[in-house]
Amino acid sequence: MRQLYPLDNCFNFITCFEQLPSTNDYIIGLYKNLGLKNTLTVIAKQQIKGRGRMGKLWFSDSEKGLTFSFSVQLNSKINLFDINMIATISIVHVLKVLNISASIKYPNDIVYKNKKISGVLIESIKVDGDSYCIVGVGININNVVFPTQIPDSTSLYQITQNMFNVEEVFQLLVERLQKIMSLYLKNKMSIKKSYFSALWGAHHYVPCLLKNEKVFVKILSVTKNGFLSISTKDSIVNTVNAKDIKFLLS
Repeated sequence: MRQLYPLDNCFNFITCFEQLPSTNDYIIGLYKNLGLKNTLTVIAKQQIKGRGRMGKLWFSDSEKGLTFSFSVQLNSKINLFDINMIATISIVHVLKVLNISASIKYPNDIVYKNKKISGVLIESIKVDGDSYCIVGVGININNVVFPTQIPDSTSLYQITQNMFNVEEVFQLLVERLQKIMSLYLKNKMSIKKSYFSALWGAHHYVPCLLKNEKVFVKILSVTKNGFLSISTKDSIVNTVNAKDIKFLLS
């Protein structure tokens, strides 16, 4: 019998809502309050309290963007940063299929020409001794305008001037997620190389806040736990994590 892997079954059960406060929070509530043991995927046509990293809000324009979350059961073969790499690489690959060349702004934003087009939120919970990763995904698809407070955002429509079928984009992404998970289990190093190659700042110096000081850095490598080795223009090398550094779009 073929062994089941973490992403083999998380898309077997998919439910869709017209509106939810947060798809991540909804799944977390199912695990904590109902003792859910299976993995699943939850889509919301609109999130009214969608969350990003560091407590930031994710803007969700009704039915114009793709917002969903899925859960993965963790084990000794896969950690949170592995799932982050798989999710962000999958989005970059799908955008490439749609003729959009995007990059990963460490650790989990997807950007196109200094504007954010997508983001991933990774959270973990433990229930009755089992550990789960909840992966929230947001992609701006047919958004025409954005609130003034988020000027560094863009959408597939704004880039291409074409409208897209949101469900078809979701299906493309699910297929890519499953394909890259399968590849990851065979060759983890190739996924890490793909993630590094797609990083914004891996091929040229980019601005960032490094411990609250603005500097230009280049990414040299990524550790298995998601730390970065970076070099400043003065050839000062540091090892940092997502709490130490914030890459700037402008």
